[in-house]
Parts: sequence; structure tokens; C-alpha cells
Amino acid sequence: MSRKINILQNIDWFTVAIYVVLVIMGWFNIYAVVYNEDHSSMFDFSQRYGAQFVWIMAAFVIGFVIMTLDSNAYHFFAYIAYGITVLLLISVLFFGKTVNAAKAWIELGPIQLQPSELVKITTALVIARLLDYPHFKIHSFKNLLLLGLVLFVPVGVIILQNDTGSAVVYASFFLVLYREGLTPWALVIGFVSLILFFAALLAEKLDLVIALTVFTYLIYYIINTRIKYLLVAAGIFVGSFILLYLTDWIAGTDYPFYYVYLGAIGLSSVIQLIVIWTRRIKNTSIIVFFFLITVGFTFTVDYAFYNILEQHQRDRIDELLGI
Repeated sequence: MSRKINILQNIDWFTVAIYVVLVIMGWFNIYAVVYNEDHSSMFDFSQRYGAQFVWIMAAFVIGFVIMTLDSNAYHFFAYIAYGITVLLLISVLFFGKTVNAAKAWIELGPIQLQPSELVKITTALVIARLLDYPHFKIHSFKNLLLLGLVLFVPVGVIILQNDTGSAVVYASFFLVLYREGLTPWALVIGFVSLILFFAALLAEKLDLVIALTVFTYLIYYIINTRIKYLLVAAGIFVGSFILLYLTDWIAGTDYPFYYVYLGAIGLSSVIQLIVIWTRRIKNTSIIVFFFLITVGFTFTVDYAFYNILEQHQRDRIDELLGI
């Protein structure tokens, strides 16, 4: 039995309208930024805004063609397309062209191709196909490893191309996976890492570490809801700090307060873990480990900012933070 399907009937026109408005706003912004009095027409193809209009029209045509194709085609070719685009991505490392300090482009005659943009599409297709399997459980370690491999292979290659801006885009996939059942801890870790990154650039390291200490003890109390556990934990830290401070004073080594405080964190954390394991206090050892990781993370920010990020990327962050 034949059936007639109207593809236009099932389109979310509200979302499409929002997309069209955003595209037009972007086009207007390009026109305003690179306006040339000698080429005032927005449809002047010798200018960026004219060329952008061509790409906008091409995108609408391609989008319509994509909608007309049978969805089974994407299901069938997902792995093949992903493999091809990843190989293209890797080839950029050997044959690519450097633009704005990123070796991310391939020249094909008059056409320049950026494979990292194509891999975003094929990665989404592969993830969609994996999640579509009836017996695919996202909480399974094997499946999480597989999803991580699909995501981090292109991300790793893109980072090698020095195109961290494109690599960051892949973080949006975690929102999709969260919607499909991924533990919220993945989002919490990502959000906390982002906040700590900016905080480490704005605040003094000692002030930030002290704030993390206070916040950790607050979380410790919220989870245990027993004041005696909080007092024991705080007593262990204060005792560790006094011990190290007196040792430093008696030995005359005169270490900076900063080092003594960090030493107290390390010593008290070890003692606290021993107390937790011997008394079998539930759900608290993870807090200690999380605290140690966050403190350690704050000391990697400066290195990443000044040695991994390019100058134009640092300038964007400085502009965002107003520093």
C-alpha cells in the first residue's frame, strides 16, 4: 500500500522561524561590521556580506534536500561518513593550511574545506545511531567508553590542529547525552570546571582555595547532616594546620603561609579518608577526592591559559572577564 507523506506538515515551524531570524541577524551584523561605502549593496558578492548571502541560500537548499532523504540513509551511512570525515580530519595534520594559528583547513583548488565542521555532523549521526539501538544502555561502562571514543577521537585531533574553539563545541553533546540518561555528575563536573577556570583567573589562588575549603565543609555537612562529623573534619584540618605551622616555626624554615595551608589540606585529607574508611561514613570519601581535584585544578589554569591557548583566545577570555 502506497502512502503520501508531506514533509512540510511535520516541520516545527516555530523553531525554523527562530533559526531564520538568527541567520538574518547574523547577516546584518556582518554587513554592519565590514560595511564598505563603495559596495553598499548587501547582495554585492565581492564583499563578505554578499558571499554570506550565497552561503545562507545554499544552506536552505541543502537543508531541504536533507529533509527529503529517507532517514534510513543516515542510519546506514553514519559509520561510513564518520570514518571518512575523521580520516579527512587527520589528513589536515599533514596537508592542512594554517589560518589564524589553527592548522584546520584543506585547500581543494579555489575551495577551502574545514573537516572539523563535517565531523560535528557525522559525530551526531553516530551518536544518534548508537542511542537508537533498543538494548543500548547509556549507564553501561562499555557503552560509555564507546560514546567517549566517538566524541574524543575528533576532539583530540582538533586540539592537535590548535583549533580549541571548535573542540569546545563538542561539549554540547553532553547535554544530548544527559537528556538520554547520562548521570548529571558529568554536567556538574563540567560546570564546576568552567567556574573554577574563570575564578582562578580572577581571584588570588589562596583566596580561591580557602573558599573551596569552606564550600567543601558545607557540602560535607549537608550530606551527613550530623554536626559531630563536621566538627571532627574541621578539627582534623585545624589540627593539621597548627601542626605544620608549629613545625615550620620551630624548624625556622619560614615557608609562606600559602604552602603551609596547602600542606594542611593534604595531611588532613589523608587523615580524614582514614577516619571515613575506618568508621564507614557513607558518601563522604568522594567529597574529599573532589575537593583535592578542584584544588589541584586551580593550579593548572595558569599553565593552560598561557601555554595552551593562543593569544587571540586569551584576548577573548580577557574581554569576557573584563581584565
